[in-house]
Amino acid sequence: MKVILGKLNNELLANLAFQAAAFCTEVEAAVAYAHGSDHPLLRVCEEKGPRLVFYGLLDDSGAVGISFLKTLLAWGPSRAQVRLVKGNYHPKVIWWHGFGAYVGSANLTDKAWFNNIEAGVFFEDAELAANGVGSELEGLFEHLAVRSTPVTDELIAKLEKLHESSRAVDEVVAKRKAKFTELFKHIPDNSGLIAKPPKGAKENRALKRFMGEWMTTLQLMRGLAKEFAALGLRPKWVDVDAHPVIHFDQFLHAYYYDYIRGGVGDEDDDLSGIEKVEASFKKHRANPAAALKEAAAWWAALPTNSYGEEDFIRHIAPDMQRRLSQSAVQKMDLQSFTEALRHVNAFRMHARQVKNVEFGLPVEHHETLDQRVDRLCAWQWNQRSPKRKTVRDVLEFVLWATSPSDMEERLWLGVSSEQYRIPHFGQSTLGEAVGWARPDDYPPRNNRTNKALRSLGHDVKLFSKT
Repeated sequence: MKVILGKLNNELLANLAFQAAAFCTEVEAAVAYAHGSDHPLLRVCEEKGPRLVFYGLLDDSGAVGISFLKTLLAWGPSRAQVRLVKGNYHPKVIWWHGFGAYVGSANLTDKAWFNNIEAGVFFEDAELAANGVGSELEGLFEHLAVRSTPVTDELIAKLEKLHESSRAVDEVVAKRKAKFTELFKHIPDNSGLIAKPPKGAKENRALKRFMGEWMTTLQLMRGLAKEFAALGLRPKWVDVDAHPVIHFDQFLHAYYYDYIRGGVGDEDDDLSGIEKVEASFKKHRANPAAALKEAAAWWAALPTNSYGEEDFIRHIAPDMQRRLSQSAVQKMDLQSFTEALRHVNAFRMHARQVKNVEFGLPVEHHETLDQRVDRLCAWQWNQRSPKRKTVRDVLEFVLWATSPSDMEERLWLGVSSEQYRIPHFGQSTLGEAVGWARPDDYPPRNNRTNKALRSLGHDVKLFSKT
């Protein structure tokens, strides 16, 4: 153990960061304030390779610089994970796994690392285990993982909007705080360690958990799609100008069904399939970047497609985008609704699981999958939410409404609220439909996507069948 006082005792954090790079593969940093896209910690991680997991402060003053956030986001999920805690947050902890940990007063700024009088303590890796500090730090980061929100493109856009008028600080402080509250109202406040919610106060915790998980996975998919495209690996039957998000989705499709399941059919409650996913997750979780490269090389070597990926990338996905456009949804009738949903994988898989009795059919009735999709579409077209909304209303709201502005909140309301919820029209179907309608904004996501991502080593939550 040694005291870190910077230039007062010639023990510099920058030196620690460079020394640690040779010994660690991951750095966890819980530091409230951070600025500078070329900060020494970032430079070391970028040049030497350790993955950085960063937790900063989300507030109205710009505790973490936008350029800092953009830099980490641009690295992609295999190189960096960046999350923010909203309020009541002031730690300065850097843990170089396999080397040691710093606990002190220094933020991630050049001033703190090179000019300020700062004080802290560095524990070597062996000391962390011997004196119990390591387990205490594990508890800290587990707590932060639950109480933080992922940094996404949308969150950065909101921060930029918040700080557009921040030059005249004295005049806009009050307005900025109000604007901050409005823009980030759905991110739960970090209540602090001793605070209790006001008596009788209610909070939709399920909504906030859903939104946090959804945005975490959304940003993971955005980052992985970029990493996948950068590898430049594609089968010869995938066009060079194929939409990168659609290409990535169909890669995940083939990877899950062919590589992980070995061509065996899939059911959401199929335990053998889930066991294969979990086995692959445990195998790859330590190095998901290597898993992606291995899977991409397998994909590129395929002489032909097994599940119609070629036709889907070239023809079906563009057609679905047209059928789910705002103007198309506004004019939608039963026939166009059926054609729009026909190739939504989650909807097709769910259609075959709906029991005959729900359609008033004999138990022994059998029909093709396309016939089942037609039947479910016709049945849903006549259904109404508790507030008398139709499936067309639900689609228009989730895909194209502007209020609430956050798509993940609209998705939650479309699935859970009395205003919009309709049986057999769940988050897997709607989450995928959003992606086909707006692939440039939201990669398609369904439970098959979740399973593929988890198989690649990412801790993604599986969700319901619809």
